[in-house]
Amino acid sequence: MKKLQRASANLFPAHKREKAWTSMKRQNSWARRVGLRLLTFSINMLLASMIITTTYFVVLGIYEGGYFEPTEAMKR
Repeated sequence: MKKLQRASANLFPAHKREKAWTSMKRQNSWARRVGLRLLTFSINMLLASMIITTTYFVVLGIYEGGYFEPTEAMKR
């Protein structure tokens, strides 16, 4: 990745290269600081959503299958 970043910085004119490289360093610093936490949060939200959806459909299937019928003792 660094090789690619260096190559992209070299695409800028000579008088703007230092500023471009400084900007890339600043972006990398932000990505290290925030990126992993943001990625972890996003993946955890996805997994939570999948678990909730799966649970909902399993419970719905059980309910439609008639497994949640009240017993005779409960009906009295």
